[in-house]
Amino acid sequence: MQDPKKDIPKVVHTLMTTRDANELENTIKHYFLPDAKFLHPLANANSRDEILGLFQWVRVASPKLSIQVDNVMYDADLNVAVVEIRERFHEWFNPLPSMASRMVIRLKLRKTNGYHKIELEEDFMHPTDLMGFFASPLVPLVAMSLRVGCLISNLGACVFRSVGLNSGLKGGTINYAGLLGAAGLARTAKVGANGSANKEC
Repeated sequence: MQDPKKDIPKVVHTLMTTRDANELENTIKHYFLPDAKFLHPLANANSRDEILGLFQWVRVASPKLSIQVDNVMYDADLNVAVVEIRERFHEWFNPLPSMASRMVIRLKLRKTNGYHKIELEEDFMHPTDLMGFFASPLVPLVAMSLRVGCLISNLGACVFRSVGLNSGLKGGTINYAGLLGAAGLARTAKVGANGSANKEC
């Protein structure tokens, strides 16, 4: 790539949607370094050949995959690009419905012979988006589990600070408002004169 910000949308689109095996292989050989790495929530690859196998599987598993590139940000000093996409991936053998999911792709580039090539690709997805790939009916369950994590965190903060086990955080207030909000009780909670459910430490 001579102009990463301009060229990356086309590269990403080709990698994810082409049905031509030769075009896929040529694209990976042209834009990825031989020792390139690929990190994804479900798979890691340590060479260009392994990366080719991953993308071949994506095309085999989801023949009707579609993507939309929403944004490309490129930092010339770091030689890093960040791409925001929306992707609809559905394995033809999976009976459960899927949904369009968001993904952020970070590309670490290396300039070689005047061209920017991909040294490292990292794909980042929110847990609900990852579940949306495979079983969209289970997305509410994942979202609920994340809310439980928030509740446990707020409960731990309130309990430990209340009994003085808060050496990592001094002063301020005990955040009862956050606990009540995480528990779904914010609207029914009694608040103090200052309009807050928090308590001074």
